[in-house]
Amino acid sequence: ELLGTDALLEVIDVWIEYAPQPKANYLNDGTSFDAFVLYRHKEGVKGGIGIEVKYTEREYQIGETEYKNTHDGQGRVRLSAHYARATAISHYYRHDSESTLVSDNLRQIWRNHILGASMVQHGDISHFASVTVFPNANPHFHTVIEEYRALLTEEGKGTFYAFTYEKMFEALAHYFNNEEQLRWIRYLYKRYLFGAEM
Repeated sequence: ELLGTDALLEVIDVWIEYAPQPKANYLNDGTSFDAFVLYRHKEGVKGGIGIEVKYTEREYQIGETEYKNTHDGQGRVRLSAHYARATAISHYYRHDSESTLVSDNLRQIWRNHILGASMVQHGDISHFASVTVFPNANPHFHTVIEEYRALLTEEGKGTFYAFTYEKMFEALAHYFNNEEQLRWIRYLYKRYLFGAEM
């Protein structure tokens, strides 16, 4: 429902803090998904959904390893071979978008998106969707999501999704209907939306 597709036949597995291994086959760094859903696609192949969960976060400063993967020794934007390959081969991005993608605002969203692209390129999965979830009350991510989408090609837009906790919890309530599940949804509202009612 949240991805607007009927292509997901069944969930095969769900992993928390997931990074495919060995990392040298992917982005060759510590990039990971907060959660990763491996599923069977209606075409019979495997697909993946990489999920990044935000709360009060805004942008974050670049670390030493990230800097080395995105800049040369003179401080100019220059992607590592792994980053450049995943970015270019994915066809997700408009030409000459690298300098914006590496910015503090967008870098983590981009890295998660190309981590999934690298899994497709490596043959682990045939379909990928990158999902960012954040509370409606975080105005930073409303803006950042639109900035990021502006850099995407049509193919890239078709693999990137962002929605609020509110939308996610509402969707859960369409499918979770026994008392234990409803208690859990009420708990999510209380914990993450400061007591808002479902």
